[in-house]
Amino acid sequence: MCKFILLLFILPILISCKPEVEPLFTMNLEVDFDIPAGLSNILTHTFVIRDIKNPKGAYLKTFGVEEQKISSIQAGRGEITSLFSTTDYDFVNKVSVWIVSSKDPDIRREMYYLDFNNNNSNKEGTLKLLSAVSNVKDLLDEETFDIEVKLEFRSFSPRFFENRLIFSLIALE
Repeated sequence: MCKFILLLFILPILISCKPEVEPLFTMNLEVDFDIPAGLSNILTHTFVIRDIKNPKGAYLKTFGVEEQKISSIQAGRGEITSLFSTTDYDFVNKVSVWIVSSKDPDIRREMYYLDFNNNNSNKEGTLKLLSAVSNVKDLLDEETFDIEVKLEFRSFSPRFFENRLIFSLIALE
């Protein structure tokens, strides 16, 4: 009886174990945007980066992957970093990053978020973002796409900041 109960506890664990999914390829991208000084902490501020060239075709060619093999494209690692100086992002409370269709702005998916920036101990000048689980494959069928960075502040933005969003998109089979 004891062996049966032990088997009942171990069996779900063994069944749930699956091999790790290896990506077909990872597309690394960077886009720049500016945060002006004196933005209010009452509003959510949206920074739109338009007409980003879609690199999917070049990656398909480079890695010899047929487009039909891709079942989904999801966000990998993402971060916002200061371009020229170490920036204390302590004034930022929430972040969300969206990929948006260049043709129809109503078609959008969240790629990254940071619900509460507890950046007090991080003086590197970087906001590490969490990946959302959205499949953005359909948005990468166009030649270009847009990115929206939405920021909510704890306090007024203290000065002008030049920022870079560094992110990756992972193609999965």
